[in-house]
Amino acid sequence: MCLCATGYTGTTCGTGACAVDSDCEYGGTCDLTTLMCMCATGYIGTTCGIGACAVDSDCEYGGTCDLTTLMCMCATGYTGTTCGTGACAVDSDCEYGGTCDMTTLMCMCATGYTGTTCGTGISDTTTKGTIGPTSQAPTSGISDRTTEATIEPSSQAPLSVLSTLAIIGIYGGSVLLIVLIVLIVLVVVLICGLKKRPPPRKVNPSTDQAEVHDNPTYVDA
Repeated sequence: MCLCATGYTGTTCGTGACAVDSDCEYGGTCDLTTLMCMCATGYIGTTCGIGACAVDSDCEYGGTCDLTTLMCMCATGYTGTTCGTGACAVDSDCEYGGTCDMTTLMCMCATGYTGTTCGTGISDTTTKGTIGPTSQAPTSGISDRTTEATIEPSSQAPLSVLSTLAIIGIYGGSVLLIVLIVLIVLVVVLICGLKKRPPPRKVNPSTDQAEVHDNPTYVDA
């Protein structure tokens, strides 16, 4: 008779733990080469039917067992399949001078620090609450000066625009005045020229011909 390896059955050990994925529990998948279940994290067994826990006592440091998933629900600050990993294992795992409690695997934080690994310091709100009204007075003055410095540029902006427009208006008016003077001078010169010009002489053919014959300087070509 064949002595089958773990997970295999049958006369010739040809039957494995699974044939399809549905033969494996809790999200496990079937390896069709070996006919064995590949279990999801935290599960073991031939068909992945054994989880991290069956009862609460299987979970460490106050964790509880979820009987639907057979997984441990860890308390705050703990991780791992059975909640066996705490916030620290040595003092260097704790920040800002905190020390590791080897019984609970939790960080014992120095004064003023909180958090799982003591990484959270005193908040800004707490700091402001410890400051008296007298020490807040300079802050108010600084805020006022900052506000004034912010307002001044915005109030000067319209003045700058008005000044620019005024300069443009002055130059534009000067140019128009010069053009107008030039036009007036041209009109006056044109009128004077028309007045001094003699009227055109009327041409009389008979008179002009007689003048030509009577003129001794006339030479007939």
